[in-house]
Amino acid sequence: MALGKEDLIKKGIEGLNTPRGKEIFKFYFLNEMSQEDIRDELHKRKRVRDLQVLYNLISNYTLAWEELGYIIGKQVPNPKSKSKFHPNKTVYRATINPFFDYAKQILSSLSVEEKIKMDQITIPKKLEKKFKRPKLTKEELEEYNETEFNDIEKKILTYIFSFKRVRKIIYKNENFFEGVTHFLERIFFYKTNNDWPHRISHFFREGFFIKDKSYVKVTQESYTDRLKEIKEFEKISFRYFIRLRNKIKLISNFSDQDYFDLTVHTSLRKYQYMPTLKEITEEKDRTKKIGLVNLWSKIYFFDEIPKGW
Repeated sequence: MALGKEDLIKKGIEGLNTPRGKEIFKFYFLNEMSQEDIRDELHKRKRVRDLQVLYNLISNYTLAWEELGYIIGKQVPNPKSKSKFHPNKTVYRATINPFFDYAKQILSSLSVEEKIKMDQITIPKKLEKKFKRPKLTKEELEEYNETEFNDIEKKILTYIFSFKRVRKIIYKNENFFEGVTHFLERIFFYKTNNDWPHRISHFFREGFFIKDKSYVKVTQESYTDRLKEIKEFEKISFRYFIRLRNKIKLISNFSDQDYFDLTVHTSLRKYQYMPTLKEITEEKDRTKKIGLVNLWSKIYFFDEIPKGW
């Protein structure tokens, strides 16, 4: 009995998590290679008794992944061929499509309520005034109903993972899906001093929408109109990237709630009330500025939140 699409996807993902499957897919993800090339490379690393058995195993993975769109084959000249009738060989290159199916499995397994709970921060009542949260819009609720990446999100991710250097970073992690997820967490959620002045996702956003101009059109020539179009470019491109980022947050282990809870349910909470140097120096009112300095001093010397705060 032939397997259905969902069963094929399940087997394809499982294949990527087997020891030999990981090895083979890594070759395809980092290079354009033929089945014979991979067989020879694996044989060099660890000699096998029967090369045909190894080739058949590689072929089974290759056929299954090609059917699912996880790898794409093309013909290239074969320098080893001595036949004028068969001068070419088929090489394969891995796509990012396995991650799309992996993400769909996760997103489709979560209810809208679960997604909202994972994505939205629960704020203690006593802190609701300090941390105001706007109500969900109709568009945001519609996003939570989505169970997979949409077409433009897939195009953006395909662009991001078209960089050979990005692909190498992924395979610093042994597991393909964890490697992709960790990379996306890094560029969307974290920002170090070396990322100045923007998160790395900012440059991927600009690169994608500059290369694919079908989503934001810049046509006017006058300076005034150009500024309007730059504003429109930022608005539209940000909107697409924020929607993508929200899905990545649900797929990954990154949780705003975990980090928020650190600052409200531990002794770190008191330091929220400690004014920064910037807040103190930018305060124009002299009385308020003195108050901020005094507040800083009280927290510093007594290590507690002053009464009445």
